[in-house]
Amino acid sequence: MDTPEASLKKLAKEKALGQGYIFHGVDAQGMFATAQMLASFLETGGWQLPSGVLSDAMFVDGTKQELGVDVAREFTNFLYRFPDKSAYRTLVVNGATDFTPQAQNALLKISEEPPTHALIILIVNELTVLLPPLLSRFQKVFFASGDVQKTFSPAEEEAKLLVQNFLAGNPKSRSDIIKEMVTSERDIDTKGEKVVDHFTRFLIEELYKKPEENWRALKHLLHRQQVMQDYSTNKRLQLESVIQFIP
Repeated sequence: MDTPEASLKKLAKEKALGQGYIFHGVDAQGMFATAQMLASFLETGGWQLPSGVLSDAMFVDGTKQELGVDVAREFTNFLYRFPDKSAYRTLVVNGATDFTPQAQNALLKISEEPPTHALIILIVNELTVLLPPLLSRFQKVFFASGDVQKTFSPAEEEAKLLVQNFLAGNPKSRSDIIKEMVTSERDIDTKGEKVVDHFTRFLIEELYKKPEENWRALKHLLHRQQVMQDYSTNKRLQLESVIQFIP
């Protein structure tokens, strides 16, 4: 099976891209890089990160600026201008998780009757942060960490192995893995990385490989992931509560 990057490149070559995509997964940096390379390919013919400013692409990072209705109006102004060098005016919004409801509604109006040359890419960690009407207008592309070349840290390597053992075990052994991971000193490596946080990320990726079978576990785990961002939360209890939903 082709990676999302390979599939998008193929669609671009065949001039068969849709007008709206939502990239979702845990590797926001990798998804943003793929969107940038796609925009660069459409304008320059080269599949690489842009070396300079692209005439027909607009990159917005919602992790660094507020995504309110004023920004959504800027999207409209950008998308309705005709492209100069590309067949598309490409809008890429990283961190679309932080869209206000008003901005999502403004973007929904654009997506209902987009210009024929518009290509909109929204990047989120999870789909549930976007309004259902907006979700229905976009094609969804899931990115696992393996879809983008990356060197894993020792903490990440350990977390990936723990996920494999966790999914291969029974409820009792899964509970034991969580208990040991959360309470042992190896939860923190020399760089201060939390193995348990990587574990949660990789577990979500594995469950996404069979979303129809694992949707209950995914829904519960994605919620628990948000809760665990509070340092006062008992991560062991949060993760153990998911075990009952995993086949």
